[in-house]
Amino acid sequence: MSGSNQQSDAAVDAIVARAAHMAILATSRHNAIYETLLTDLQQELDADPSSVVGGGS
Repeated sequence: MSGSNQQSDAAVDAIVARAAHMAILATSRHNAIYETLLTDLQQELDADPSSVVGGGS
């Protein structure tokens, strides 16, 4: 969103970037990759933000 005051999360951005590369893969591989991406994204979004912000202390 343009003009929003949201901060980016490098780990989430990396997962989204991996998803973007799926366009060059055979569709037969998409299902397994989506499962992995969704699992990784869920783990990252469920992670304790204090472990990233302020170095975990």
